[in-house]
This record gives sequence, C-alpha cells and structure tokens, in this order.
Amino acid sequence: MSLSSAKSRVMFAQEYLDKGRYDEIEPLLEAAVGYLVDVPEAETVTVVAEIAAIRAALTTVIMPEEQRYISAAERNVDKAKGDIAAGNIMPSGILDTLTQAEGYLADVRDAHKAALLDEIAVLRAMLGGQASSTASASGTATGAAATDAPATPSEDDERVLSRAKMSVTQARNAIESRRTEGIAEFLDEVEAGLRGIEHERQATLVADINTLREELADAVRAEDTRRIEEQLSRQFMDAEEVQTWHPEISGRAIDMIVEILASDATTRILTPQALAAHQDRLAHAIANRAALIEENALSRATPLLEELEARLQTDPFAGLDEYAAYTATSQLRSLESRVLHELHDLPADLPSVLAITRRLDAARDTVDAASMAWGKAVLDAEVGNSWAMIERDIEGWMDESVEHEGRLLDVPDLPKTRDAIMRIGYLLADPQTLEIRRDNAGDAVIEETYRTAERVHTEAAARMALAYDKVLDHADTVETPMRRDELDKTMHLRTAAMTSLDGTSERDSVVARIQGLENRWKAEVAAIMQSRQDLYDTLAAEADAAWPAIVERTGAIADWEPGDASAIGRTVLLQGVYNRSGWDFSGYDFAMRLNGMPVGGTYEPYVLQALEHAWYELKLDVNDCITWDVIGVVLGSGSIGRRTEVIIKDKATSLQIGTMEEWPSIDCVRVKVIGLHAGPVAVGPAS
Repeated sequence: MSLSSAKSRVMFAQEYLDKGRYDEIEPLLEAAVGYLVDVPEAETVTVVAEIAAIRAALTTVIMPEEQRYISAAERNVDKAKGDIAAGNIMPSGILDTLTQAEGYLADVRDAHKAALLDEIAVLRAMLGGQASSTASASGTATGAAATDAPATPSEDDERVLSRAKMSVTQARNAIESRRTEGIAEFLDEVEAGLRGIEHERQATLVADINTLREELADAVRAEDTRRIEEQLSRQFMDAEEVQTWHPEISGRAIDMIVEILASDATTRILTPQALAAHQDRLAHAIANRAALIEENALSRATPLLEELEARLQTDPFAGLDEYAAYTATSQLRSLESRVLHELHDLPADLPSVLAITRRLDAARDTVDAASMAWGKAVLDAEVGNSWAMIERDIEGWMDESVEHEGRLLDVPDLPKTRDAIMRIGYLLADPQTLEIRRDNAGDAVIEETYRTAERVHTEAAARMALAYDKVLDHADTVETPMRRDELDKTMHLRTAAMTSLDGTSERDSVVARIQGLENRWKAEVAAIMQSRQDLYDTLAAEADAAWPAIVERTGAIADWEPGDASAIGRTVLLQGVYNRSGWDFSGYDFAMRLNGMPVGGTYEPYVLQALEHAWYELKLDVNDCITWDVIGVVLGSGSIGRRTEVIIKDKATSLQIGTMEEWPSIDCVRVKVIGLHAGPVAVGPAS
C-alpha cells in the first residue's frame, strides 16, 4: 500500500488528539492500518508504535458520548443526595433515581465510572443496602424485576406530568436553537420520571419525547454536516487558490480533502449527492493545480533551454584553453541542470516535459561531441608539445663523440645522449602515455609522434652502448690494476650504465661485459696477491735466517740507555719495536719512544734502497704495522716533532668549539739506522 499515506493519517490523528477531536481519531487510525498492508514490516515499526501510543492515550480520555452519560448520571446522583437530605422522598423513589444513574453508566468504560459507582453504592447502603440492578450478580434478572414492578408514587401524578411537559418544551426550544449538547440524556431523564405514571396518561408525552429524539438526531446530523462542510471549505480555499511558488500548500490541502472525503464519518453523514459534488470539485482543483504548476515550470525552464541552445549554435570550445574550456563546460552543464530542476515536480511523461527532454538530449549530444573534438585537439597538441620539448632539449645528441680518451673506465661523457635515453624512456613508460596510446589506438597523429620517440630512443641507446664498448675495449688492453680505487671503477661504471641504459635492450649486454671485466680483474688480482704473499713468505724466512749474522757483524748491543751521554757513538739494537714516524712523531724516517725518551732515526741510503726495492719493485707490503728490529749508531741529542691535539675554546664561554693538530719540537736522541729487519727485509752494512 502506502507508507506515506499511513504516516499522514497518524499525523492528523495526533493533531486531533491534541485538539480534543476524539471522535474523529479512530477512523484515521483504522485507515492508517489499512495503508500498511503489504508494506515491509521493517518499515512500519515506527508508524505502528505511534498508532499504539495514540490508542493508549485514548484509553485515558473521556469520550464526548461518555461524558454525556457521566453528566446525566452525576445529575441523578446529585438529585438522590438532595432527596435523601430533604427526607421527604420515599426510599424506593431515590433507589429508582440511582438505578437510572447506573443505566446511564452502562456504556461508560470502567476506568471512567468506577468512582461514581462507588458513590452510588454508598448511597444505596444509606437507604438500606439494596443492591444495584447493574452491579448485582443476578444482573439482568434483578433489573427486569425492578422494571416490571410498579413504582411507588412519591408525589402527585399531575405534578409529575406537568413537570415532564415543561421539560419537553425546554428540550424542544433547545433543539430548535441548535443547542443539542446533553439533550439526549435530558430526554432520558424526563422519560424515566414518567415510569410511575399510568401508561395511558404518559403516552402522549412519550410520543413527544420520541419525536424530539428524531428531531435531535436530525439536528445533530445537520451540525455534523455543517462541521464537515466547513472543514472542506477551508481546505478547498487553499487547494483552489494555487500558489505556484508554494505548491506544497495546495498539495497538503488536496491531501486533507481526500482524507476527509474518505473518512467513515463523512461518508455516513454527507448525502451521496454532496459527496459526488465534492469529488467533482476536488478533481477540478487537482487538474487546475497541475496545469498551473506545469505552466509556471515551463515558463521558467524554456528561457534557460533557449539560452543553452543559442550557445550551441557555434562550437562552444573553439580556441579555448583548458581553464576556459572547463569554465564553458561548467556553464553549459549548469544551464542543463537548471532546466531539469524547474521540471523536477512535473510528471516525466507529460508531453511538454518529454519535448523539453528531447531538446535537452540533443543539446547534451552537441556538448559531448564538441568536448570530444576539443579534447582530441588538445591531446594532439599536448602529445606533440611534449615530444617537441624533448627534441629541443636533446638537440645535438648525435654530434657527441663516442671515442674513448684513454682514462681507465671513465663513464662516457655523452650528457645529451643520456638525457635522450632517460627522458624518452620516461615519456614512453609514463602511465598517462600508456593510457593515451591505449585509448587512441590507431590514431595516426598520436602514433606517429610516439613511433618517432621510440626510434630516437633506440638509436640513442645504441650510441650510448657503443661508447661503453669503447671504454671496455680500452680496459681490456691495460695491465691488471692493483689499486682499490681503480678496481672499484667497475662498480661505478656498472651503476652508470644501468642508469643510462635503463629500459633499453642494450643495458644487459653492456652490464654483463662490465661484470665480466670485474670478475677477470678480481681473479687476476687474487693470483698476483697470492704470488706476492708466497714471495713475501720466502724472503721473510731468508731475512729471519740472515739477521743474526748482521747483528753480530755490527756488534750492536741491546742494553743501553738513550739518555746516557756515554752512549754516543755506540751501535745499539732496538728489538721488536714499531715505527711511529708520522703517527706520534715527525722529522725522521724512524721514530719511537724508549724508556720515555723519543728516539729519531735516519736511514742509511742502502737501508732505504732495500725498503724501496721491497715496496716498489717486489710490490711487498712492508709497513709499520709489524714489529721491526733496528740497528743504529747513537749520534747524540736533537729535536723531534711531537703530535699534539690543541683544544679550541670560546673566550667568552670557555666552551670547546673544536680541535686542531700541531707538531711542536721536543728533545730526542738521534740515531743513524745502519741495519733493519722488517718482514722480508734484512739489511745491514757491507762486510
């Protein structure tokens, strides 16, 4: 059914509850329940809860018809209280009054009549404890017996009849003046007061009372009719006076009219002719509202559509840059959206709406076609400009020399060629380039540009590979390098080649050749170093064997004190010492500290010659990291530079800000080195 219709019925029911229009609430709730049929249960939970809450609230409300019965019963109770207080009325007459009050309460819900029934029970107890006909366990039988029993006259019949006639006249006057509230109960009281009168004497009055009841029903019906007509009249005022800038007002009014005409109260009270007239009036209001809304919407949408079509008479993007084209597209799409917005509240199948929709579709196709053409032109220009920029930046790359200039493993100096390879490689591998080529497969302009780029990329890579080959050709002709910096050049050359030739078919072959050269050199260096180690070991063994004779021949003594002046001119032996020249001291070929005294020595020419022969000719590593045995002649005192670290401080803060190295002169003992044993070297004075 319709969840929205159910919600509107519940909304009106809540409004009627707030306004005290209780008799109109239940029909609305029943209609709401009917609209919830076939609506998924998950969507009805809130509405069902609201219906239950309103019905629960109704249970605490005294309905108008109940209030009338309660008022009539209260009047009888008050009368009974007055009669008891006066003491001049027979108890049986007072009990009849209380019985009549209980009768009024028969159709009142228990929650609203309990207090009054308790009060009636108290009065009955005061009259002798006679039970109520409505409260007795025997119920109907007791009540029937009381009704059939002749009433005991409590006053003169003429007075009763006279008073009843006056009451009937009062009721007639009230009905004629349309004051119907409480009249039904009043007539019930009058008729009840006639029970003790003979049938023949009360017949006329009873007939008058019945006639008044019919007139009362007609008056109530007329009043209900008037009320319904007033409701409809108020709603028709908004429904027929359509405000196109506020269509929701007339829409709500029409919904209310539909709801009022569909209610049980309306169909029961209004005549079929009146209902038909209102239905016709409603149909006219709906049609008029739809026509006015359509006319108003078209009056706003049509100029916008005409403006859109006028802008599309020529190419809307011709000669525009990207920002201007984006702005123009936004403006055109905005016009389209504004047209659709004005048609939003109209049915899509209206002929007028369909006509505008077709024109919008045509305009949209025109915009799309122009946008695609502009985009294609922009794309062609972007692709061409990207390639033209690269061509301009790498111009002259073919003029760069690939000849090797003779330096070992220098990276080929071809900057423009390298830029050509790298920039074209980036261009061809860029995701945007791949997307452009995929989306524009077969496009002659775009493909020609990229094919040119691929050709230049291939040629530049081949030229760069040729330059690396020439570098490697030269490296293949040189003697195996032994210095670490020269050996490491293969690593630097390989890294440069991998970068310069990345993404080309030349890279792997060039890198493989560099790796091959590096592997060959490593093997050759290992073989050379092993042969040198073998020679070192052989010569070291020979030096160890020759050294004792050299020491003996010089007569060098190991037990001497460098500070002893008598040692001058002696030949002395220093065993197992380290040369600290250049480390701790400066100014001598050999330096050390003996018993706290610095000793500085100068090599005899044949000693230096023996060391240089081992270093430069035999390529042996004779260094100051191994212990030496030294034979020297003490020459006397002298001076030697001592390594000193000076701390530099800030004058203002005395904080250390740095250090520097100095070599101030200190006293030492000078010796002339005439014999030396260091690893494979063993040299002394000629015999």
